[in-house]
Amino acid sequence: MNKLPKILIADDSEFNQLYLEQMMTTIECDFKIVGDGKQAVEEVKSGNYNLVIMDVEMPGMDGKEATKMIKQDLQAPLNRIPVVALTAHRDEAMIREIESIGFDDIISKPFEINTIKEMITRYTG
Repeated sequence: MNKLPKILIADDSEFNQLYLEQMMTTIECDFKIVGDGKQAVEEVKSGNYNLVIMDVEMPGMDGKEATKMIKQDLQAPLNRIPVVALTAHRDEAMIREIESIGFDDIISKPFEINTIKEMITRYTG
């Protein structure tokens, strides 16, 4: 029996959280949604996640800072968990910044369920 992929999503928008929750319940996976980067880092430390989908811009600790902490400060294997950026601002400067921070991929807002499914399949098999 295959284990379901465990997905962590960080997004501060209540609307996006509800949208993502509706979407994720139709995908075969185990997921948790948190509201900021600090919660995301703590979850990565304590959980067994296969993928993190991280909003780039959040109040408090944003997705950029949280991803830097995950990729640079945590020990293996935690620092190898794929982190996908979720952003409404997909311009060349943002893409370069996201790549330099260590995000593994990017999803542009607005997004559809197939985009999320594709990322889950790409990074969790």
